[in-house]
Amino acid sequence: MSLLAEVTTRNLRRVYFSCRHGQLHVRTAFPSTGGFDEQPPLICLHEMPRSSRSFLPFINNLSANRSIYACDIPGFGESDPLQGTISIENYASAIDDLIRGLRLRTVDVLGVGMGAAIAAELALVEASSVRRLVMIHPPMNQAGDDYRWLNAKADGSHLLKLWYRSTVGRGSAESPDSLTSGLADELHAGLEGDRALTAMAAWVRSGRLSTVKAATLVLGATNELADVKQTALPMGALTEELPTLSRGLSGLTPGALDASLRRFLDR
Repeated sequence: MSLLAEVTTRNLRRVYFSCRHGQLHVRTAFPSTGGFDEQPPLICLHEMPRSSRSFLPFINNLSANRSIYACDIPGFGESDPLQGTISIENYASAIDDLIRGLRLRTVDVLGVGMGAAIAAELALVEASSVRRLVMIHPPMNQAGDDYRWLNAKADGSHLLKLWYRSTVGRGSAESPDSLTSGLADELHAGLEGDRALTAMAAWVRSGRLSTVKAATLVLGATNELADVKQTALPMGALTEELPTLSRGLSGLTPGALDASLRRFLDR
């Protein structure tokens, strides 16, 4: 499915909600049951430096029995940037404003990469509404990750380096269409990506992930689960290997992700 073919998905809408940091851009989708969801709403938080567009191939399946709120994290996609300190806690506060503003008593949250860190922090806020937490590529120490790409060249050669890095990191698991959309998101985010990586590394070092009490499922690629299991995960966290998973959501078919989520969330 093309990332641009939003009209083909189930009851999909693009809306803005107010939060303490400005406007939050959200893609919503609802089951065709007249608003009577079988399961708690699912909040989806994307990896850095992408946007909620990365969830488009999956929204149709995920919204079969629950409402979906795929958010552009502040400073990414079409959401306003954070006001004040760039931190995982402040990113989570914006999503918490959305949940409270919609008066959602209970939610499940799915996060990818940095989105997983924000999802975990969301489960730690006072009077949290988070019932279950799903982390794909859970946050680990990013100290060696060199994201600094803003050494712009007049001839545009830095863009080719960005493209090359994306193709090497994701390989044949991601289509050129998806890679192009991801590169556009990365360029749009600009320096916010650098600051977000720094904030995530600080959050990982704080050890807050291990204090999460919500039921947690960790989904990872074959070559990363060994490292993941050495991380201080929430007590009782389940881990599941997705052999086709590459960077981000690359390599996953909607059906594969849907099956894993239903086993954990539909309880």
